Amino acid sequence: MNKFLISITMSALLLLSLTIFGLFKVERYISFSDSAKYADIAKNIVNGEGYLRSFTFFSGIKSDANFNLSWVADWPPPFVPISIALMFKTFGISDLSIRLTTLLFFVLTLAFVYLLAKKHYGYTAGVLSLVAVGFNFDILKYSLSGGTEIIFIFEIVLGYYLLSLNK
Repeated sequence: MNKFLISITMSALLLLSLTIFGLFKVERYISFSDSAKYADIAKNIVNGEGYLRSFTFFSGIKSDANFNLSWVADWPPPFVPISIALMFKTFGISDLSIRLTTLLFFVLTLAFVYLLAKKHYGYTAGVLSLVAVGFNFDILKYSLSGGTEIIFIFEIVLGYYLLSLNK
């Protein structure tokens, strides 16, 4: 059995474990406020309203929460809302689409963790790194609950991998 087939098999087992974990351990709704905020911007993009936000922050002014207006979303970087918007376009606007976005970035993170460790330390280190990151409780929680942290982790790992290509 070649190493590539072993890697694919381990990845499939990891995804199976992730699915089982997701079915029994995570809430059925989005519980991270950042995910809801980014999803709101993504929903506005998909609905053709532009890069707008429909939420406000608590400002101490009681009437602030009573406005039903949209504001230009000038502070959040566009990568996360656009990623979620692509999933909304594909699977519809739902909490599941948000979770699928973070699950996709989790799988991509695992792939680049494996590639980075394999490049520097060999096949065994790549597999062990894949397993260590793939079964980390906090990373699993973020990737299954719509937390945007996994997207940031992906960007960091991808950055390190791309930098390592020059060596």
